[in-house]
Amino acid sequence: MDYKIIIFFVVILSFLGYQYYMQKPKFVNGENAPDFSSELLSGDNFKLSDQKGKYVLIDFWGTWCPSCKAEMPILKKVAEDFQNVKFDNASELVVLGIALEKKPDGFKDFVEKNDLHWMKHIIDFIGEGSISSSFGVKSVPTKYLINPKGQIMSYGSLSTVRKLLEEHRIKN
Repeated sequence: MDYKIIIFFVVILSFLGYQYYMQKPKFVNGENAPDFSSELLSGDNFKLSDQKGKYVLIDFWGTWCPSCKAEMPILKKVAEDFQNVKFDNASELVVLGIALEKKPDGFKDFVEKNDLHWMKHIIDFIGEGSISSSFGVKSVPTKYLINPKGQIMSYGSLSTVRKLLEEHRIKN
């Protein structure tokens, strides 16, 4: 009987440890975001360090992810609400979608079909050396808000992102 109790607690502790690992971000707020450079879906080059002076909202997502797709209208609303806003410490908000995909097939069609032109897009092929691995992304959707100094300001929810951006919005 004691053996079953010990196994039960080992299983519970393993589950809780796994949940902690999956939710714990690789970086804490205030740390410099890892720099990266990649080609956008448009063909232009994007380098994170070139975005200094701007807020950058990075959305790690995938075309295969139902919760990512369900969250797109909320993300679009945040992008629209802060599109032409003046901030006290930044020139603008850049929204960057980094799609974690195994193959590029269909990604461009997905963006077209779902009218996702309101944000910049990068395809990040899953694996070591990828942008997602440098950010420690363990699941999608995952959001990072980068401040105008290139530091991580927030990890997590769009409601937190909205709150932080509102704090720096210049009120008319």
